[in-house]
This record gives sequence, C-alpha cells and structure tokens, in this order.
Amino acid sequence: MVANGYTLTDVLRKEICMEKKRRPCITQEAVCMWMLDEHGVTITQRIISNVLKRSADLLGQAMSNSALHSKRQRAITYPLVETALARWVIEYRVVVNISGHLIYEKTVSFMKTLYPTVKDEDELAFSIVWLQKFRNHHGIRMHRRFGEVKSVDVKALEERLPKMRAQLDQYNAADIYNMDETGLFYRMQVDSSLSTHQLEGPKQSKERITMAICSNTDGFDEFPLWVIGKFLNPLCFINVDRRNLSVTYHANKTSR
Repeated sequence: MVANGYTLTDVLRKEICMEKKRRPCITQEAVCMWMLDEHGVTITQRIISNVLKRSADLLGQAMSNSALHSKRQRAITYPLVETALARWVIEYRVVVNISGHLIYEKTVSFMKTLYPTVKDEDELAFSIVWLQKFRNHHGIRMHRRFGEVKSVDVKALEERLPKMRAQLDQYNAADIYNMDETGLFYRMQVDSSLSTHQLEGPKQSKERITMAICSNTDGFDEFPLWVIGKFLNPLCFINVDRRNLSVTYHANKTSR
C-alpha cells in the first residue's frame, strides 16, 4: 500500500517514532524500508521526517482506540467548548440521562459563555455531523441503562388474538371504540444515555398524571383527552383559561 501523510493512522505514526527511539542511529531511508517490510506500507522520506517532528507529542499523549485509528486528527474550532463539554458529560452521566439534544443545548450554552464575541448564527450551528465526530473523538456511545425488566407473556397474547378478532369482525370499524387509561411520567428521564461506558440507572421520578384516551377504530371519532391530576388548581394553570386547552382536566387526590 502506498501511503501519504494523510492516510497514515496514528498507530503507524507511533510505530515509526518508537522504532526511531529503539534505534536512534537508524536513518529515515532505513525507516522507510522498515515500514515496507514490517507493515507493507510504501512511504517517502519526507513523510517520515514530518512524523518524527511530532515524536514527542505522539509518544507522550494518551489516545483513545478510535483516535489511534483515525487517519487525520480532527481540527477543533472551539477547544474550550469541547473540553468543557467532555468534562460535563463525564460529571453528569451518572445522575442525568444525556441525549444528543441535551449535548447540543449545553454546547450552545458553553459557546455563549466561553466565546461571547461569536454572534454569527452560522458559527453557533453545531450539526449532527459535528455531534457524531465529538462522540467518536471522546469515545462516547449510546448506552441503555440496566434496571428492572418485565417481560410480556407473548404466548398468552397470541392465543387470545384470534378470538378477539372474530368478535370484532361482527362490527363496523367506525362502531368499535377503545378506551384506555395510562400514566404520563412527565419527569422521568429517557432510559438511554450518551456516555463513555455502561452506567447504572439512577432513581427515576415516579411523579405522573393519569390520562384517559378514547377513539373509534378508524380514528375519525376521537374523544377529548382526559387528564387527571392530584391538584385542582396546579401552579401551571395560573392565568390559563382551561377552555382553550385541548384536554379536559380533572383532579383527584388519590390519583397517582
């Protein structure tokens, strides 16, 4: 393989520096031959010279596995932001489930604090590509937190479905209604988080509101959503005309 300065990975760059360190008297031309014999890579003396100029940095820095195998070090436009963001992820990954959207919002916040002179909206636009590069650079992946798991009895469900379908076939879809009660845990975090390693799940908030949903099968007759909370006049309803809400709200002290 013929390589140039941009297709060399940092693994090979470090190998070159280590070989020079092991044999201080070896010439750069000899290193070229060694690269060909040892790694099957044809490389020029000029590239060897450029790599050896970075010998102290390459041998001194601790790199992640993904960084070692990258062909070119990513240029960081706002290093203070990336450093602060990486530290924030490490510090808060245990207590908060971190999503890509949360990282984006935190990045914008750091930008306004650390680079207050940057006002151009284009400069503040951190794309999905940037987020992916940031994650790769710092070894951050999406991990699902482990915790309580309850399986569904699929076999029992499959046995009941044919009988239920036979009963429903006797009616028109518009005449079949389904009503269900569910709970909205509006303070519960997502169960996956961006992190550098697998995490234990934090204690989740069980605070919720109860909702009743009803509609016919074809979806043309949807009943207004019923929301049942604990308090008759919650703080969020201050100065709010409930008649303008798209839901019907009721209170029940025993609701949980």
